[in-house]
Amino acid sequence: MPKLLLEYKGVPAVLNHRFKKIDNITFITVYTTGQNDYNRKDFEDLEQAIDFNPERAILKLMFVYLKSVNNGINYVIYQSVNFANNKLFISDVSELLHKGFKFTVDFGLESFRLKKIKLSVAATKTGGYEISYVRRKTIKTDIGKTYELLDSFYETFPRFEDIFLETLFMLDIMSTNYLVANKEELEAYFLQGKISIGKNRKVSIAKTNSQLADINEQSEQQIELSNLIGLNTIKLEIQELKSLAQFRKKRIEFKLPVTPSTLHLVFTGNPGTGKTTVARLLGQIYYDIGLLSSNKVVEVSRADLVGQYVGHTAPKTQRVFESALGGILFIDEAYSLFKTGSDFGNEAVETLLKLMEDNREKIVVIIAGYPKQIDELLSSNPGLKSRFSKTLHFPDYSKEELSQIFQKMSADYHNRLSKGAKHKIEFLIDKYYESGLFNSNARSVRNIFEETIKRQSFRVSQIENLTQDEITCFIDKDIPDKLQ
Repeated sequence: MPKLLLEYKGVPAVLNHRFKKIDNITFITVYTTGQNDYNRKDFEDLEQAIDFNPERAILKLMFVYLKSVNNGINYVIYQSVNFANNKLFISDVSELLHKGFKFTVDFGLESFRLKKIKLSVAATKTGGYEISYVRRKTIKTDIGKTYELLDSFYETFPRFEDIFLETLFMLDIMSTNYLVANKEELEAYFLQGKISIGKNRKVSIAKTNSQLADINEQSEQQIELSNLIGLNTIKLEIQELKSLAQFRKKRIEFKLPVTPSTLHLVFTGNPGTGKTTVARLLGQIYYDIGLLSSNKVVEVSRADLVGQYVGHTAPKTQRVFESALGGILFIDEAYSLFKTGSDFGNEAVETLLKLMEDNREKIVVIIAGYPKQIDELLSSNPGLKSRFSKTLHFPDYSKEELSQIFQKMSADYHNRLSKGAKHKIEFLIDKYYESGLFNSNARSVRNIFEETIKRQSFRVSQIENLTQDEITCFIDKDIPDKLQ
């Protein structure tokens, strides 16, 4: 087996590997300086990597990352690196002692196992226990439970470029949050961590059109899209649209003919189902792959397009349209443009039709609203319907998804839910789900979340010498007792 000799301050160490030729070696340090703050720094020199001590670092891991290219295929291997007691350790296993626990990270090429073991059982009634975190599965052996995480939480994993940050994130959960005890809480922390990991990913976007079409890296917006609760069909549709756009650009690059098509879209769904959020993310995604020359998303409604007197509407609509050229024009509640009688909304529609036809390669127009009313708008003008290539329907969220949204909001707020709080929010959603109070979907959950913050703020204001745990924990009393 080939060997690689590494040395730090005169202390040698040998790393075994299977490669005939090493094309690249990188020393990677990952560290966290606070909750939901994960960082990565790469070095070409081992000494610089080991001596790197980031300010306010709470947890720190270091890896050696080998890369070998064979017939266009990348092979990688990564190991932990540690210098202690005047010895340089390079191993598949890394150990850390922290707050009375021993943490062991057992590395593999496509997976890893992270164990947390209580060192002393004298001070605890429950005795010693072990928790193992493995991809797709979390096992807490003292209670015999196995938590299966949703596949969607691993859409961007395993990725060797990100696996270091993921390892740090898993270690951070185990070393700082002892109360993660169920699937829902774990998934909420995963949502928080994946977004943070995504923000650390370095995406190199070339500026030439030929290179833009070949970008395979996921942008922060693509990661954020994959992290949205539910919307599985929408995510698939967006991926197909992205693939189509890249394919068209590649054919144009090779001077091949492309079929005439438009990327204008219709979004239908009730309020709070993510239509505006997805439109904003789509603007950046289309810009990243070079489909649009700008990442701007201009959001308008009827009042921005329709004038109040004769001759006012067409110029007003044109000005708004031109402000969105190069990006996305998002028209919310677009059905309000169609009214009977002498309303000027029809004039706005006719103006849009001509502008969309004349500039179909320079802009993406998205109209959004309730399904029935949008159908009526499109049926009112056959020319309008033909301008849109696809309709994406955003369904209402299920009870489980609404609960996940609340937990994600809590995680983003750097709070966790006690068991009582989790059960209470699930009870409220189940009790009022059929009453119509959740017709606004995520907006309704946002209202509950904001009320929960108010109730928690009042409760903890009565407590002297507040601890961080008391400030960052929602209990059952913080959740509203009823909804109106």
